Amino acid sequence: MFVDLGWEPQWLMLKRSSGGSNWAILDTMRGLNANKGSSPPSRLEANLTNAENTVGLNGAYIDSEGFYPWGNGGGDWNASSGEYIYCAIRSPQKTPVNSREVFAIDNRDADYPSFDSDFSVDMAIMKRTT
Repeated sequence: MFVDLGWEPQWLMLKRSSGGSNWAILDTMRGLNANKGSSPPSRLEANLTNAENTVGLNGAYIDSEGFYPWGNGGGDWNASSGEYIYCAIRSPQKTPVNSREVFAIDNRDADYPSFDSDFSVDMAIMKRTT
């Protein structure tokens, strides 16, 4: 079943809430989406003390609008009658739709620089000309 987020995730934490299962954390650095359901990606299990796990056929693969959980017959991740909770973190936007949405130039106002833009500023570069 597809989980429609409206954006592409880069990090997922999943757990079956209607039964016993581990908290599974998957991200693109550990191979999330690498195999598209053919073999499990490396994952962390937040409630256990072991290191990365690739045992069992549980995983997810991402889409530009969400993710597809897939799993074994045990239903840890994808049982039709199961209830699940998840947390997803969005991938950074890869291509700006409009450069004015991500880039702005501004001049100095009086004695103080001002960084005016129509969006939240992540970084600013300031250069003194004198």
